[in-house]
Amino acid sequence: PGATVDLGDDQTLCLGETADLLPEGDGVSFVWSTGLVSTVFPVQPTSSVSIGVTAANAAGCTATDSVNLRVITPRLSVESVAEICPGDSLMLRATEADVYAWETGANTPEIMVAPTVSTVYRVIGFTESCSVTDSVRVTVRPRANVIVGPDQRICPGTEAVLTASGDGPFRWSDGSTGPELMVTPAEGETFFALAGEGNCRDTAFVRVDFFPEVRAELGEDQQICRGDSIALLADVGTASFSWSDGDFSVERFVRPEQTTVYRIAANENGCAAADSVRVVV
Repeated sequence: PGATVDLGDDQTLCLGETADLLPEGDGVSFVWSTGLVSTVFPVQPTSSVSIGVTAANAAGCTATDSVNLRVITPRLSVESVAEICPGDSLMLRATEADVYAWETGANTPEIMVAPTVSTVYRVIGFTESCSVTDSVRVTVRPRANVIVGPDQRICPGTEAVLTASGDGPFRWSDGSTGPELMVTPAEGETFFALAGEGNCRDTAFVRVDFFPEVRAELGEDQQICRGDSIALLADVGTASFSWSDGDFSVERFVRPEQTTVYRIAANENGCAAADSVRVVV
């Protein structure tokens, strides 16, 4: 009698799967189309292929059969994304598959995410019955940090140097850039420095105010006759002061022999003021 051999129905495999081909019939020896001599042929094709076998029975009769192996290569691509800042949201997009399954539970090609920390998002893409997994990492940058130091008090008419530190580059409220800003405000004013963009931006404020203006007043010039004396009164409020000759008296009597200019210098909180009075003899 003639030999019989049957490799069964054609098969569909996912890329990477192995099919164990086992012929049925009365064959006792088998030669496969690849040249392999074996009863069982484990095959892991990388593309669709047809594989045949020749079987010989005990009587030496032969028979052939073949089976078609269709290989499905699942495809999936996930677009990379830029870094984001806390509070930002962005769209993740997968392509090339027929059906998608994100680990978030979504089954659409695109999903909107707003992570507060760096996160890896995974998605499974299905092509027919085969699947492949891919992922994308969303990096959340830390918010910029800006410090501009404590509020300042300066003397009227002077300038203040504001210094920013932290995550530069820095931009100031007047539009200038750099770590330092020199200001000469006419009155108390608040300035700010900022760094970063969008939700990564940080802003720091600093206030510049003035110490009270130092008072140093000696009044109007005076006129006396030779031999007379006159009282000079230094009006300096709470400031410390001294006369140009080293005297520290608030009120002093002078008897100049000739026309003389008397001067005082006052200081408070590092701020200075001066005045003079002319005594005409």
